[in-house]
Amino acid sequence: MKRFLLLFAAGICGVAIGIMLHCSFMVVKAGGCLMLPDIEPEQRVIVSCLARNIDKGDIVALYPDYFNLESEGSIVFRRVIAAEGDRLTLDWDMETLSDRDNQLQQVVVERSEVIGKAIVY
Repeated sequence: MKRFLLLFAAGICGVAIGIMLHCSFMVVKAGGCLMLPDIEPEQRVIVSCLARNIDKGDIVALYPDYFNLESEGSIVFRRVIAAEGDRLTLDWDMETLSDRDNQLQQVVVERSEVIGKAIVY
């Protein structure tokens, strides 16, 4: 009986750890070449969904709801230029938005809009 209870407890712990890992990290396939040379097109990137210590220079993942650049539901990666309070300033290549100017622009987003921080790329 003790052996059964130990196996049952070990199984419950294993399932709980699996659920925690599944909810904490996600693997995202990068699309496009805007983050070269850090992230190659079609490269798989591990994103930490729980990382909230986002600083200048970090790469973050987010849904581009306000630009609709990629297909619906896609995830983009951008580099953080500045992190102040609940707002992040990101590099955003405007060449993808309009062909008339090739300059690098900045976009300010709330931390709540960020899916997570790219930790392995």
